[in-house]
Amino acid sequence: HSLDTWSSVTIPAVLANHSMVAIDNHLLILGGDVSDTDQDTVFVLPLDSDGIPRRLWYGTASLPGIRSRMAVATKGQRLLAVGGRETATAMTTIWTSTFRSGAISAEKIIL
Repeated sequence: HSLDTWSSVTIPAVLANHSMVAIDNHLLILGGDVSDTDQDTVFVLPLDSDGIPRRLWYGTASLPGIRSRMAVATKGQRLLAVGGRETATAMTTIWTSTFRSGAISAEKIIL
């Protein structure tokens, strides 16, 4: 096996400790921190069927609160954001939302 040449796309913010997941031909970056200040932003990058970026990043509905270092998983169109850190506090909540038509729904359930 071999690895093709790497290509690059710039993310829309200087983030650390963010989470990332691919869903429905889109790449999502959720939360993270900027200079140790946790964020609630969600950025979306549309991908073609080969995983190549199709256009620029855009924002969608924010997380219900600030969060970094969380685990994120998908089940179908459902996003699940688990745990993470809010400021300096470890969190035990699970946030869930639906990703449809390239956007996170307004529905925000906190378990």
